[in-house]
Amino acid sequence: MNFDFFTRKNQNTKKKANAVDPDAINVTDGKSAEQFAEAYLVQNGLKYLARNYACRGGEIDLILEKSNCLLFVEVKFRSRSDYGYAQEMVSLSKQKKIIRAAQYFLIEHPKYKNYDCRFDVIALQKTAAKIEVNWIKNAFLLE
Repeated sequence: MNFDFFTRKNQNTKKKANAVDPDAINVTDGKSAEQFAEAYLVQNGLKYLARNYACRGGEIDLILEKSNCLLFVEVKFRSRSDYGYAQEMVSLSKQKKIIRAAQYFLIEHPKYKNYDCRFDVIALQKTAAKIEVNWIKNAFLLE
């Protein structure tokens, strides 16, 4: 596969000094949903690598690591379910863009070439009293 058409737009790979408490984050939009998901995943034993990794081919909300496995995570948030649930919003087109961005990330970071890779979705649904978290592991596969 030829990856010459990729051009990196931006990359936020700064390490977080302190873990963020998901309960302390007021989830109101996509950015705060990503912060919440990152904190949630770190609390569950994953190591943060990057947020909003982007290249010409696509964008990945979160990249994390655990036991020689890279997790490429798409975060979806819905404050209401009138127009569908958060997990229903990852289209085939979006999946392809995430996969392309993951391939470019692996080319750009060869130290991860022998890692297993997984594509997960964190679906956040706001209810009256709380945020419901649906962590869908292996939500889609590289084909």
